[in-house]
Amino acid sequence: MWLLSIYVTGQPNFITCTNLTIANGLADNTVLCITKDSRGFFWFGTNEGLSRYDGVHFKNYFARPGNDVLQANSVYSIHEYTPLKLLINARGKLTLLNTITHVFETPTAFKKFNVHFIKPFTTDLMSISLADSCLLINDDLKIELTLTPPLQQKGLPVIAVRLPQDKILTGTPREYFIYDTQKKRYTPFIVRLEKTMKDPSLFFKYYDSLGQSFYFSNYYTGIYQFNAYGQLLCNYRRGTGPGNINNSNISFITPKNDSILWIGSYETGGIKTLNTRTKKISTLSADEKSPVFFSNSLVHYTDGDQHDWFGTNAGISIIKNTAGLKSWSQVRKGIKPDIRLIQLAPAQAGSIYAAALEHDSIYTISPMGQVTVEKKLSPAPAWCMRKMDDELVITGSSPAITRYNTRTGTSKTSDFLKNYFSQSEMILLAFKHTNGDEWYSGNNNGGLLRKKAHNAGVQYFRKNGRYSSFGAGYYSSCTEDSKGDLWFGVNKSSKLLHWNNDSNHFTEVAFDDVKGVGSSPTGGINDVKADSQDNIWLALDGTGLMMYNPQLKVARQYNLHNGLLSNFVYALEFDNKGRLWIGTQKGLSCLLVAENRFINFTKEYGLPAEVFDEKCIYYDSPNNSLWIGSGNTIIQLDPDTLLKYSRKNLPVYIDEMIVNGEKIVAAFDNIRLRPKQNNIMFSFAGINLSGNKNVEYNYRLLGADDEWINNDAATTATYASLTPGKYTFTVRAKYKGDQQWFHLQQPIRFSIATPWYSTWWFFSLLALTGIGLIWIVVGNYYQRKMGKDKVMQEKNQAIEKERTRIATDMHDDFGASISRIKFLSEKIQLQKTGDPTLTNDLVKISTFSDEMAEKMGEIVWALNQRYDSLDDLISFSRSYASSYLQDKNITLHFTADEYPETCINGETRRNIFLSLKECLHNVVKHSGATQVHIVIEKDGQLTVSIKDNGHGFNPAAVRPFANGLANIKNRMQNIGGNMQLDSTQGTVVYLTIPLEPTQNSY
Repeated sequence: MWLLSIYVTGQPNFITCTNLTIANGLADNTVLCITKDSRGFFWFGTNEGLSRYDGVHFKNYFARPGNDVLQANSVYSIHEYTPLKLLINARGKLTLLNTITHVFETPTAFKKFNVHFIKPFTTDLMSISLADSCLLINDDLKIELTLTPPLQQKGLPVIAVRLPQDKILTGTPREYFIYDTQKKRYTPFIVRLEKTMKDPSLFFKYYDSLGQSFYFSNYYTGIYQFNAYGQLLCNYRRGTGPGNINNSNISFITPKNDSILWIGSYETGGIKTLNTRTKKISTLSADEKSPVFFSNSLVHYTDGDQHDWFGTNAGISIIKNTAGLKSWSQVRKGIKPDIRLIQLAPAQAGSIYAAALEHDSIYTISPMGQVTVEKKLSPAPAWCMRKMDDELVITGSSPAITRYNTRTGTSKTSDFLKNYFSQSEMILLAFKHTNGDEWYSGNNNGGLLRKKAHNAGVQYFRKNGRYSSFGAGYYSSCTEDSKGDLWFGVNKSSKLLHWNNDSNHFTEVAFDDVKGVGSSPTGGINDVKADSQDNIWLALDGTGLMMYNPQLKVARQYNLHNGLLSNFVYALEFDNKGRLWIGTQKGLSCLLVAENRFINFTKEYGLPAEVFDEKCIYYDSPNNSLWIGSGNTIIQLDPDTLLKYSRKNLPVYIDEMIVNGEKIVAAFDNIRLRPKQNNIMFSFAGINLSGNKNVEYNYRLLGADDEWINNDAATTATYASLTPGKYTFTVRAKYKGDQQWFHLQQPIRFSIATPWYSTWWFFSLLALTGIGLIWIVVGNYYQRKMGKDKVMQEKNQAIEKERTRIATDMHDDFGASISRIKFLSEKIQLQKTGDPTLTNDLVKISTFSDEMAEKMGEIVWALNQRYDSLDDLISFSRSYASSYLQDKNITLHFTADEYPETCINGETRRNIFLSLKECLHNVVKHSGATQVHIVIEKDGQLTVSIKDNGHGFNPAAVRPFANGLANIKNRMQNIGGNMQLDSTQGTVVYLTIPLEPTQNSY
């Protein structure tokens, strides 16, 4: 992209032009049509393809086989017929383009038509020019009206132009009609032309609704202007007069404003302007060549900011609306072309004085750009110029100074400085304090000189002198704060020099240890400026801009990262609203101090120059004008107006979403992707037509990113191997140095499906399947267990049944037999045989029969299932102990609770009872006790204690052949219990039996 400065004959305002060609990415240099869509993108139809432009990048579309592509590369017309959809005429074929999905399609209803033109007719209708007819279609591409004028000559394209009072101008270059939409009638629009015309064809170009006149062109005879009745108002012909044109092959006539028309030509010669009031045609001239000024101008488009876009056969030329900006390139008149303006000073009536480096003249430049040589300098060319009251003080390449009185026009020269700056080749600083003191500085270690106002006395300070503690040999810039203190800087030193007006003392400020300085300035100080808060601003040579607060001794740096155009800063000036204007090596920056953001202006915006490497800047507060010089060019601008037309917006849009290498052709909302579609690239674009290329982007994928990701100027974002879930992709953009972010208005929402083997329903099914399998396995286990238990239960039932049968049989059979034996023995005893031996034997038989009956009862009790409970054990034991001890005259104390729910199997009951019985037998036989205490308790286990009050015994002295205690221990061991014995005071036997589940069930 390149830019140049031009001027219009008779107009003080300058015009700048930016050019776009295939070198910038344009599809082709022959541009046939231009439009801007509702999102802000520009579209260019060229001879070799369709181009979209966002202010920085081009995106091109080319014809290829298929139905969903551009039908032909030559694009004659483009129109956005509804938001986000373009209607395109590609070599006579209508094509639709969805600007979101980038998909082309051919409207079925228009496939057979050969289209010549597409033109906007109203806000809701478009006109489609065909041979012998014209269609007016609506936003739904439905035909609202078909115009078929009664033509004498067939085969030519018919146009339609909306006129007041429901009228339409329609026809071909050979004949035109006025169509009344109410009466549905065609009336010939007859124009009067020379009968000798070589070709009477008139091509409609423009309808002036204010003047109600028509403009037509003829290839041979130029431009014709007719009124509403067909009467000729003016003919602009080939020639050299003010109302003539260079060539008459007119491509377009479009309005610039209410009184100026743009005129383009299919032939070389560039664009022209027609003043409809003066009937004067002007040619735009330029310092350098640009396609719009010498090539074929094929099409013109004016955007919403009043910038003019011209399509030529050599690319696109953009003439920016530079409202509030004036420029005068001094190569035109009055000043030599090789000058270098260095300093400006105020003159009268809004004019300024300008001094040029090493030139011997002072120039006056008026607000209208008139240049006057004010004064030839003597004896030396200028290096510094300062306005001191009514005088211009000019210093040059000698110690002499010239004082020019701006009121009287007289000048005088003084050489008093040579006594102090004898070694200096030039005086680089002249500054006047508010108290009237004058300060000067010369190079080659000339130091500083103060000329006092009240007595013309001189104070001279040199580097490292007795009264001066500064390290630089000289200083070239100075500013004064509200206290009257002075601050000096020079590009040879990074230290700021402070003069305290009260103490008459110098102090150097080194920024190595100043808070807020990331890296100390190394390139020197080109300019210094104090603001209304007594902050000192420094223009640094290579490290940007710095603000120093002397009260707090803190600083703040600004550089490229903050939005400054360049780190090489040369000139500083505040306007009346506290905005700091900054001249840099790459353009003009404005720091909005209150907002802490930069607004930048370069050639792309409209400046005729952008290298501001001198302290050539001045703000005219009464007239609110900022003047700045660059080379031999002076620029005057209105800060308020210029900032008003600066960048307003930076809209951001998603351009493409590419999934696994394939573009998503759908609206970017609620997109559903398969599990393996998880490698995604997003392409986005910010519409940046301001010319400022310092744009940075941030992006974020909600669902994957916790923070914004800085993408700098890149416009793509890539994610690989995204996990299943819901995501939202968004982008934001801003100009570097600004605090305001512009966000994507419609973030992309999409979801990646979960694989079937990772879905909730799969896990649910898997869980249900697992539960089912567990249920089956456990069910089978318990079923088998229940089968086994059933078999065991049936077996136990059979055993218990058999036990009960045996018990019953023993009770019935053996009991009866024993009773009979006892009865017979007692009967024999009653017969008294008299034989003592027989009597004794019979007594024994009777006793044995009782014992056998008793034991049989115990066996029957142990075998019978009905007595398998703890309560039955307690009852049976109490009954036996009470009966047995009563016969022996021993008192029984039996203690036990009721335990109806505790079951004990037959074996355990029998062993416990027999152990209890053995203990009672021992008490009766050996203890000599009179009392026995039996306690049965249950507390997790069964405890039976048998205690007597006898004389006890020594367990170690038990006879070897005595088996009672051993039998008790064995019985306890058989049922998992144990026995403990205590015979210290009487005898206590403790029987402890665990009540395990096996003992509580059958």
